[in-house]
Amino acid sequence: MNDKFIDELARIAGNFEIPDKIISIAPLGKGHINDTFLVTCRITCRDDANAAYRRNAERRFVLQRINTQVFKSPESLMHNMFVVTEHVSKAAANAGRDPARTSLTMIPLPKRRGTSGVCYIFKDGNDCWRMTGFIDGTHSCETADDTAVFKEIGAGYGRFLMMLSDLPADSVSETIKDFHNARKRYAELMTAFNSDVCGRAAGVASEMEFVIKRESLMDQLNDAVSGGRLPLRITHNDTKINNVLIDNETGMAICVIDLDTVMPGLAINDFADAIRSGACTGREDEQDLSRLHFDTDLFAAFADGFLREFTCMTEEEIRMLPDACVLMAIECGMRFLTDYLQGDTYFKTDRPGQNLDRCRAQFRLAEEMESKKDEMRRIIRSISLMAL
Repeated sequence: MNDKFIDELARIAGNFEIPDKIISIAPLGKGHINDTFLVTCRITCRDDANAAYRRNAERRFVLQRINTQVFKSPESLMHNMFVVTEHVSKAAANAGRDPARTSLTMIPLPKRRGTSGVCYIFKDGNDCWRMTGFIDGTHSCETADDTAVFKEIGAGYGRFLMMLSDLPADSVSETIKDFHNARKRYAELMTAFNSDVCGRAAGVASEMEFVIKRESLMDQLNDAVSGGRLPLRITHNDTKINNVLIDNETGMAICVIDLDTVMPGLAINDFADAIRSGACTGREDEQDLSRLHFDTDLFAAFADGFLREFTCMTEEEIRMLPDACVLMAIECGMRFLTDYLQGDTYFKTDRPGQNLDRCRAQFRLAEEMESKKDEMRRIIRSISLMAL
């Protein structure tokens, strides 16, 4: 980042209720959608009430630019985030946990006329910015080769959903319409393939054949919801393994982050997305597919942690977990392929063809899941009986 951009970020950060002295700003994380920065501030101690800060003279914050091309209504997104963080904080306090480490803390604008309680600003037209507290003494994992770590991540997501289980789904709004609607994703892919705006369709014939053969799966979850067999809940909807913070000292999952897509959804999709991103032996953009496999030991570890914490799942939800895992990998593959055909306009890429590689990895993962669904069912059944 050049000095001019850092100065601009400092001016934006200065709009929020943080200490005056910003000493550094640096990029943070590897998110596909938003731009994220770590802001470090120095605390000036003036009296004994702030004595604690003499032992820790710096505080850190997370500054994010919300991608308004993806999130068309940032006001609704921020409303959802406020509702959820407030509820999780109260649930954590009631359970004897530290709310400041269990939930993200929204940093408001200074209390002046018209801004009380507001936690975001618009700058330069459509740019929307927000700030949260940084939770020190934690880390996130990009991969989960260790079953104990992945079990803890499962527990973190299960605990998060459990804390939200008594909050009605209509307390929040849909930030991205039909986000996990496989039928819609299928239609978008067909349109992108037929339009072929970038001249890439000829190179994805085998990927299209893979999807078309599985068209009958696209309505599986929609039909279960419309038939009243799956309940709508407040869910995370983007449960990559790096969206759980792990305490450095205890090794326990303490906080779920990246709450942009928190909205009404299906708990089994949260389970499935975490499995898609974590229970595999290769990277999300793995180019050597011979190295990418579905790991049932990791699957079992995550399921154990998740189901022991999220204890209010219905029998039908539990039964459909393996089906949801397969469909989630296919859905994500379709999204990557659609973006590739449209010119890589949604997901950030570091190199040409990366979205196509992501697509191929997801389809390979889905194939392996399909071949191991009976084993997945046995694992789920065994864990469910032990969790009773």
